[in-house]
Amino acid sequence: MKKKHWQAIQKNSGEIDSDKFFENASLSGAIFANADLKNAYFHKADLQNADLANADLEGAFLNEANLQNANLKNAKLDGASLVNANLSRTNLSETSFVGASLFNANLDRANLENADLKKAQFINADLTEADLENANLSECNLIGANLERAFLEKVVLRKANLSNANLEGANLSNANFKGADVTNVNLRNAFLLNVKNLTLSQLKSLNSLVDAKLDKSLESRIRERFPHLLEKGEF
Repeated sequence: MKKKHWQAIQKNSGEIDSDKFFENASLSGAIFANADLKNAYFHKADLQNADLANADLEGAFLNEANLQNANLKNAKLDGASLVNANLSRTNLSETSFVGASLFNANLDRANLENADLKKAQFINADLTEADLENANLSECNLIGANLERAFLEKVVLRKANLSNANLEGANLSNANFKGADVTNVNLRNAFLLNVKNLTLSQLKSLNSLVDAKLDKSLESRIRERFPHLLEKGEF
């Protein structure tokens, strides 16, 4: 099937669609690359495999939308709402999600490499095996999020709230934890090599570090002060 090419709302087309209303629309495989979709309404829209690279979706409403396998590389979604959206396996690399709402969103195996997620809301979101290498998660809310086996190398977690999050098996090597809330976080089997700004106060609040890969100096500090974190037991 030939992909739909939505030229009517593309930047510089001269034919801007002022409504941008796509509720329940079937847009699988549609091409919205470089489109001006500010404040567009995509509630429950089917955007599987759609091309939204470089699109401007600032303030867009995408609650319960299906964006599985879509391409949103370098798209702008600042302030957008994606509550309960399906972003499984979606390309979100270099995308800006500043202040976006992604409560309960499915980002299983999504690519968020180099994404700007500052102040985004990921409460109870599923980020299993997601790639967040070098992403900015400053002041991000990840309460109760599932980041099992996620790739978080070189992420910035400054003042992020990770309380009750599951990071079992996640790779957090070279991550910056400055000011992050890690209360009751599960870090079993996680990689925590060369992490930055992870304080004793933060370590004390963790749920588990059983079988975590740690620098020798960090492991020594934990064994001395909080040995229970390294003892096997139920999460």
